[in-house]
Amino acid sequence: MKADFKISFKDIINEYKSASSKSAVGKNLGISYSKVIKTLLSAGIDIEDELANNIFDLKCQGFTNQEICKQLNISMKVLNAHTPYAKGAYGLPDDEISEKALYYRQWKNKNKNN
Repeated sequence: MKADFKISFKDIINEYKSASSKSAVGKNLGISYSKVIKTLLSAGIDIEDELANNIFDLKCQGFTNQEICKQLNISMKVLNAHTPYAKGAYGLPDDEISEKALYYRQWKNKNKNN
């Protein structure tokens, strides 16, 4: 099992492509389930997670994190576990991420100055 600090973004993605589930990725790499989810979402990988999709849709509609938590009846901790890392896909150029990740990156940059 690898130590958490030595696991790269690509290690998680590659493991996800070969593993049977997000939970299996966490167990195989010795990292938390939420780190797996956040990393995959940051890379723009569709993880078929209904909650992450609902959160993304509400963020795109302009809801605040608090409003999203209230509407979905979830805690801030759960919301944070199902959203991409703030810096997106670790600096990947726009042409190497999914449309959804690019949209989120552009939305975040647009709203950064508000």
